[in-house]
Amino acid sequence: MKRFKHLFKKQFIIYLTFILFGCAYFNTLFNAKESYREGSKKIEASRDGKITPDIRNNFYKTIDKCWNLINLYGDSSEYADDALLLIGKSHYNVEEYVKSERFLNQFILRYVKSELLPEAKLWRARALIKLDKNNEALIQIDEIFQSKVENEIAALALYSKGHLHYLQENYDDALENFRRCIEVTDDEVLAADAQFEIGNIFFIKGDYVNAIGNFTKVRDFEPTLKTDFEANFKKVDAQIKLGQFEPALKVLNSLQRQNQFQDKFSEIEAKIGDIYLHQNKFDNAASQYDYVMEKYPRTEGSANAAYGLARLMEFNFTNIDSAKVLYSKVKREYNKSLVAEEAESRSALLQTYLKFKENIKTDISELLKIEEEDSLIRYSITDSAIVDSQVVDTIETANEKEKGVPQNKKQLRSREQLIKSLDKNKFALAEFFMLNMQNYDSAEIAYTDFINSSEDSLLKPKAYHALDYLYSFIKVDSLRADSIEQIILKNFPESEYATYILQKRVNKIEQEEKLIPEIQSMYHKAEELLENNNFNDALKQFEKIAEIDSGGSWGEKSSYAIAWIYEKKLNKTARAIDAYSFIVKAYPNSKIAIIAQNKIKEPPKEEIKESEDEENMTKDAEKTEEINPPDSDKQNKKSDEKG
Repeated sequence: MKRFKHLFKKQFIIYLTFILFGCAYFNTLFNAKESYREGSKKIEASRDGKITPDIRNNFYKTIDKCWNLINLYGDSSEYADDALLLIGKSHYNVEEYVKSERFLNQFILRYVKSELLPEAKLWRARALIKLDKNNEALIQIDEIFQSKVENEIAALALYSKGHLHYLQENYDDALENFRRCIEVTDDEVLAADAQFEIGNIFFIKGDYVNAIGNFTKVRDFEPTLKTDFEANFKKVDAQIKLGQFEPALKVLNSLQRQNQFQDKFSEIEAKIGDIYLHQNKFDNAASQYDYVMEKYPRTEGSANAAYGLARLMEFNFTNIDSAKVLYSKVKREYNKSLVAEEAESRSALLQTYLKFKENIKTDISELLKIEEEDSLIRYSITDSAIVDSQVVDTIETANEKEKGVPQNKKQLRSREQLIKSLDKNKFALAEFFMLNMQNYDSAEIAYTDFINSSEDSLLKPKAYHALDYLYSFIKVDSLRADSIEQIILKNFPESEYATYILQKRVNKIEQEEKLIPEIQSMYHKAEELLENNNFNDALKQFEKIAEIDSGGSWGEKSSYAIAWIYEKKLNKTARAIDAYSFIVKAYPNSKIAIIAQNKIKEPPKEEIKESEDEENMTKDAEKTEEINPPDSDKQNKKSDEKG
């Protein structure tokens, strides 16, 4: 009996110990999950999505508790997979993506039969995206769908896959995944985020009408404050792009009336300045930007205002010194501003520009002084018929005293040195506009000024070559490009640029000969699409031909077809005018250019009776204009038969 009692007591102690330790284990895991949930809630409530020390503390508590469980009970215990998954997710949430990916990968390798395996794969894929391992992340996501998973995991996986395609600029695939995510999920926050991304993709694609509609739909769900604000702000940007300034101001005014966005008021006020700028109300924009910088110093809004005012000074008021100072101010106002890096770069560019301008000014000033001195000497010789060397000495001494420089230390440059320096600085300024600032109008002016003022510089053919590139590829003005090429071939026949032009022309002829059968086939396909009233597909086909055969006869015919479709079939007058204007510029000597010019010229203010000759010429011009796109291959065959 005593033995039985002893055995019973021993078993009871073992059972009690198991219960107590089991409860302790479960309670520790429960507390770890509570810390994780608390940290997640704080991220959702965050206005800017920043990971604060308080948020980090919650996730670090989760990590510590989970490691204690694994170390105490082993990685084969019942809840070890829960603990390791929480560790991986917590490291992700505090932006420690390398650790997150490593621990989640350990989970996937060890717990192959765990019910939590799809979730672990999802979070590992998210960590891989953050580490720019996009292809590996896509493979990991696709593995999730190889087995049946619950809706929320599937929704998160679809969102991540959409984000991956977005990063790779596969926008149609991204849209499909974001839409499927919304259909699958019951999480209103996730649905709002996916809806925002859909709006953002339409914005990037330039479809601002659809962007506005999708940004508006974000509030159909339950967005975080951050997503809600960003959706409205991007909606305003889309409205600005469409010139819908009043609706944009209404959205901003609505945001200002909502206290939850109080810390965003500076950004809202700066955006109002942007609207004034787009309306060409430059004085209003300047006043608004000044107001923001004064009322909301050291904020993202004041940084945006400084940037906006800097651009206003640079491009509208042409006050480069002030623009440079304001660009430099952006980072001091708010160093994490999205425009801080660009502003810093712009400030450095303007500093270089000002240096070039100062060098040119110095060269010209010294040249003028030499001219002035020579003029005085010539006047002295003419007046007295005596060369008085003291005249020169007197002038030079006066100049030295005026500058406060000791006469024996001053080194004056000769006329030849100054001319060489001026040429070098003018050419450098033109290249700076072209390559660094991409300010092509200023580059064109600077190269032209250099060519006109340079006496005999080795840089002259290079300047002509730069203008040739400018007119050929940027301004697409084939007439002026051809004119520049003729100058290079005539005046600098031995230069590398002349060789380049000749080779380019040979290559173009050879390429056109090779492409003729392919382009003919493409043109016939475009015609068939047009005949079948597939106007948008025909338009795309003609655009391909115009790009492939740019400057050639097929490119010319396709360019006219594009303009004609916009005008006659799609009723897009503005697009048609742009297309006809392109023809006039790209094919100035062609018959089609004459037709295009007639399309875009302004109608006469008053009707004037034409003379008989003029009336006949007008009728001839009207006969020349085709109802359909001109010179198709079929039309050429008919003409040949008639001939």
